[in-house]
Amino acid sequence: MGGRGCVPITLLGAALQTVVNHGEWQAVKMLQDTHIFRSPGFALLERLHFDELERPVPDEVVRRDQARVRACARRLFTAGTG
Repeated sequence: MGGRGCVPITLLGAALQTVVNHGEWQAVKMLQDTHIFRSPGFALLERLHFDELERPVPDEVVRRDQARVRACARRLFTAGTG
């Protein structure tokens, strides 16, 4: 898979700072970044993280987060195509 880029997307119900304070964020990054993505050769282009997601997710939050994903995809994966 060398030479391919990826954008890990993480979703949490808890606030990111809570997960960081408990040391869990470092574990997530180690597992995803090192073992899942970098070991087969992917380049990590960016990380998108969404936290404090609890059902039901308000429509405005869904729209905001979808806009972030779309903007990232346009920025990273459509350069030079139009």
